[in-house]
Amino acid sequence: MKEACVFCGSGKFKPLFVSERRRVARCRKCGLVRTLGFKYLGYEKYHRKKEYQEREALFRNIFTKRAGIIGRFFPKPGRVLDVGCATGIFLSILAEKGWEVWGVEPSAECAIEARKKGIKVTGGYFEKSKLPEGFFDLVVFNHTLEHMEDPVRVLRKAGGLLKEKGRVLVDAPNFASLHSKFAGPSWGYLATDEHIHHFEPQSLSKMFKKAGLKTIYVKSHSGIFDLANPFGASGLRYIITAPLAFIEMFFGRGESLKIMGEKVR
Repeated sequence: MKEACVFCGSGKFKPLFVSERRRVARCRKCGLVRTLGFKYLGYEKYHRKKEYQEREALFRNIFTKRAGIIGRFFPKPGRVLDVGCATGIFLSILAEKGWEVWGVEPSAECAIEARKKGIKVTGGYFEKSKLPEGFFDLVVFNHTLEHMEDPVRVLRKAGGLLKEKGRVLVDAPNFASLHSKFAGPSWGYLATDEHIHHFEPQSLSKMFKKAGLKTIYVKSHSGIFDLANPFGASGLRYIITAPLAFIEMFFGRGESLKIMGEKVR
């Protein structure tokens, strides 16, 4: 069966390279990059409870930066849903800031840890989850959307869960980053055994529009600039790469792509 682009339906792809014996290609019609012939394993295979627990201080440092970005757009805390909330580190930070926190998590082990933090967690896959519509102020996809088979359908579902003028925040590896361009098939965030899609600002903005979301924020960060506290947990190890990270950010080509969209319909 011929493979088709999930965004535009085209079956024509431009091969880019092979990584971990998997082909990465760009749709010739719309430009979306994907892993061809992806063998779907299920999201629960990707959630690593032990890693989150052992490196919690580092994750809190990273997620605190993301919570600060959210604070710029929400002067008052509201109700947030984190899709793929893992052990709940990110949501616990938002809870400390006054948010009512909800999560979806397919890994049973991670979901148990998140519930211990007082988070309302729905088990299973987001695509199959039953959540109240028009209920949330914010839905977050924190390095999860790239794992999903149909991102547009997922974003539409998220939009249905939002209140009027509610927002979606996606944070994903940036295939347009300088790191990606120089490293090619060796880029650390490529992860073709886990990532179906490889987003760039333009392709993700197109998906937002198709899903009924107006893009209101696009930014990318790298290395030490993706931390809330550069001198905090593991921050010092990024010092040596800070000049390159600054150049990436200056040209808008950082490794971590953050894009926020507002519900328009």
